[in-house]
Amino acid sequence: MRPNLDSPKTLSEKIQWLKLNYHNPLMTTLGDKYTVRPYVAERIGEEHLIPLIGVYDSVSEIDFDALPEKFILKASHGSGWNIICKDKRAFDVEKAKQKLALWLDTNFYDCTFEWQYKDMKPRILCETLLERPDGKAMHDHKILFLNGIPQHIQVIVGREKGRKPANAFFSTDWELLPIRYPYQAQVARPASIPKPKQLETLLDLAQKLVPNVPVVRVDLYIHEEKIYFGELTFTPRNGYFVWEPAEYDRTLGDRLELPEEYAEAG
Repeated sequence: MRPNLDSPKTLSEKIQWLKLNYHNPLMTTLGDKYTVRPYVAERIGEEHLIPLIGVYDSVSEIDFDALPEKFILKASHGSGWNIICKDKRAFDVEKAKQKLALWLDTNFYDCTFEWQYKDMKPRILCETLLERPDGKAMHDHKILFLNGIPQHIQVIVGREKGRKPANAFFSTDWELLPIRYPYQAQVARPASIPKPKQLETLLDLAQKLVPNVPVVRVDLYIHEEKIYFGELTFTPRNGYFVWEPAEYDRTLGDRLELPEEYAEAG
């Protein structure tokens, strides 16, 4: 269905409008996984940053032999461009190099038309790999803010190789919400995701990281009782939401007040 951009009503339509009309340079700085780090350190403290092992402008700069046994490589200028190494002895370096080289040669804006990625400098980051005690991936807590107000907490579990991750949505009081992405796996027993002991701190840190923009999703992890920053996302899911029930897209849209145009040449 063609979005109504003349009079957008749903969150999906309003994010498409923002992509065309709201070009705030702050989003480029804070959407970049490397240049956002000073902002995070200033707002909530360096202790909430995942330790950085290295930052590289080219694949040839990466000394794979010097990397620890476990690590994660991320493209700072895109979304979902990650390579996880849990055992360097089984890590395919050449395959990783090919993938990283492709990412460095790709402008993510050309893939998704999300304005904030257009002028990001391509870089590869190597960070410490944080895991749960059982070696599994940490739960990912994604807090959606509209006009600075938190709407819900999406929790993603089961991000393991060869396994489809599952989602559950909670209110800021940790009440299970009757919403879902029908095309993604859902947590079979959401009750198995206990309310974090640090929920109040989690929400407080997320709020402190919210810049003055209409939409932002703050991604945070809890590792060994400590909260770590993941990323800031200004056009979640690129504004193409499919909810069940479908009315939730309009519910969120009604809560979002669009700004005056913030478009810049180019």
